[in-house]
Amino acid sequence: MYAINEVISSIFFLIDPSTGKPATGKTVTAIVYDETFTQFNTPAVTEIAGGLYYAQFTPDTAGVWAIKFSCTSPEQYGGLAFPVGLGNEALLANGTYGLAALNTDLDALLARLTATRAGYLDNLSGGAIALNADMATVLSRLSAARAGYLDNLSGGAVALASICTDVRLGELGAANLPADVDTLLARLSALRAGYLDNLSVGAVALEATLTAMKGAGWSTETLKAIKDAINTLLADHVVLLTDHTTLLTRLSATRAGYLDNLSAGAVALQSTLTALNNISTADVEGKVENAVDAGNLTHDITTVNDKTETQVVEIAKAGIYALSVFFDLDTLETATEGGTVKIRVYNKIDGANYSDKPSAYAEYVVGQENEYPSIEINLVHGYCKVTIQCSTDVTATRTIAYRHLERDLGA
Repeated sequence: MYAINEVISSIFFLIDPSTGKPATGKTVTAIVYDETFTQFNTPAVTEIAGGLYYAQFTPDTAGVWAIKFSCTSPEQYGGLAFPVGLGNEALLANGTYGLAALNTDLDALLARLTATRAGYLDNLSGGAIALNADMATVLSRLSAARAGYLDNLSGGAVALASICTDVRLGELGAANLPADVDTLLARLSALRAGYLDNLSVGAVALEATLTAMKGAGWSTETLKAIKDAINTLLADHVVLLTDHTTLLTRLSATRAGYLDNLSAGAVALQSTLTALNNISTADVEGKVENAVDAGNLTHDITTVNDKTETQVVEIAKAGIYALSVFFDLDTLETATEGGTVKIRVYNKIDGANYSDKPSAYAEYVVGQENEYPSIEINLVHGYCKVTIQCSTDVTATRTIAYRHLERDLGA
């Protein structure tokens, strides 16, 4: 691929047909054709050495440029085509897979995979294991029995407060209440009274016990034993409350939300990785290495369509590929008819219409040049068609042979 205004050096190797050896010291001329296949200039041709000649030209517009070398003694011709400013630039600007489209897709991926979401992946291994261990600890501490104690938070605590008030007011008589009961009531403050919700027998059962105690006049030893049991339960409640606070700190609302991704997210990720892993090297290389050969085909140049540009073949192919087209104009050569024969290749540019300008061009002059012209295009995208046109009439139908080869470039 050459850039616009880049100096292009073209090489021509001249061989003497009679000896098969390089022809040195010969007069070689050159004609340069621009992207419209119009003569651009006739640069000087200089021999390098040993039958190797070169000429230089500078293209000023994007397109396919060509140069034709000629020598009359010995008679020999040759030509080369040079793509200028096309190909990679068109690919980079493509709306579907060019740089701009890729940048849009990348922005979409970055928006979906935020830094926060990416951090969630760190918890899929160690985080999930640690969380599972903490949950096991919590379950062992908050057994089904202990969870049931919470059912007594309302009625049990209210009834207990009423009973304690009655005891303190002295229904049993101030003289009969031991000093330990006052200490017990001091410890059973409004806050601590809530701790009784966790009593193993439940606040309702405790209420019944205290009611019986109220009417029976229990001894000091009995009341002290009750106080000690209550203190033990309060200590257990403090431990449980501390563990509960620790659990809430570790299992924040944000971290709890991460659990939603452990199932569907992990499954989807595994599915994607499995699909990527199943793409073999052969699948990728095959697209580049495989080529389709149309085989030997023919086209009739008739007295009606001889001087009209006529479609030879349309290549209905999607994707990106390289194209080679070969012609055998021996029937025109034998009949000395057709004059200057022009072969053009056009690209379909919008899915329905072909470009007005050909993307490749070959010209053959009957009786003066090799009757086997060919066109090589390194990069074709989508449908293309090949046409042929003579500059002079033919006197009868001339059947020419041709073939074309497409090489899939994997896009």
